[in-house]
Amino acid sequence: MNKKDPIQQFINNATNSLPNNLGSLREEFGKNLKQGLQHLFNDLELVSRDEFDIQSKVLEKTRQKIALLEQKMSDLENKST
Repeated sequence: MNKKDPIQQFINNATNSLPNNLGSLREEFGKNLKQGLQHLFNDLELVSRDEFDIQSKVLEKTRQKIALLEQKMSDLENKST
């Protein structure tokens, strides 16, 4: 299954909505729109779904380790009192 780039789809739709008699202006508009959107998304520091999923797994493992350490500390505190 071939997924199309949603950004490119948006650019194509926006460009195709312009009148045909604009000629090279349509093409220039599409290029400028793509550059602007790429710059905007880069500034937003977005991450891919894969990277997000990986970081979510790392966070979950870290939370589990913290919970285990908290339990061990609690057990040690109870033993010493």
